[in-house]
Amino acid sequence: MGLPHSRLRGVVVEIDLAPPVSLDPMSQKDFQRAVEDRCVEVNYVQRATEGVEFGRRYPNSRELLRVVARPQKLSIEQWFRPELSLTIKEMDEIVKAAQDTLKPRVLAGIRVRVCKQAGAPGGDARVFLADQVLQIPQERKSSFGRPIHMVGIKFFMPPYQVVAGPASGAQAADGVEVRIESLNEDISEIFLECNHYFPAPDELSAMTSLRSFVDKTDDFLEQQVAQFLQVSDPEAGESNG
Repeated sequence: MGLPHSRLRGVVVEIDLAPPVSLDPMSQKDFQRAVEDRCVEVNYVQRATEGVEFGRRYPNSRELLRVVARPQKLSIEQWFRPELSLTIKEMDEIVKAAQDTLKPRVLAGIRVRVCKQAGAPGGDARVFLADQVLQIPQERKSSFGRPIHMVGIKFFMPPYQVVAGPASGAQAADGVEVRIESLNEDISEIFLECNHYFPAPDELSAMTSLRSFVDKTDDFLEQQVAQFLQVSDPEAGESNG
């Protein structure tokens, strides 16, 4: 099982920091320099009293790296970089730079968003989602009296309580939000977004990589969402995700 010909669009990681870290002008510069010392290219910086934003962007390209540091939150975004492994590697270097300079003590929670696109069976994502996934009859669609430009579905699955079996009372440590839409810029493609919430606190200094968090989020798209949509890539495992 896997999404047919899926391509990565973006990954966003947000880390809640506790207690709030210092982001005075010197701390901002130290953090930025530590990121660059780890071979992460930075070509713009925007400073403010409440924090700093820096990253990488190019004219005529959708590729983007954005790092936003605030006293209570570190956010890292990577858009339109084709390989997930390289994205995670660069994000790990940014987190390590934050550990060395901002010195947060506790990881109060982490949120990971993975966005992908995949080919729609039949070549039209609107038809596939409306007719096959949602199974909306034509008479209901015609009640709008106009063409439907985009079709989408959204689910939110909070941490749940197991109520039966030997694991009764066990609390899941994560929540999931999924968005599935026809892609505006290309109706033959499905846009997929998975937000995974990991609220369990931990020592940030003990975290060596974001890979497990990102992989779990990506796997939810490639496995459970693909199963929900009842689509399968015959070459599953070869996607760039």
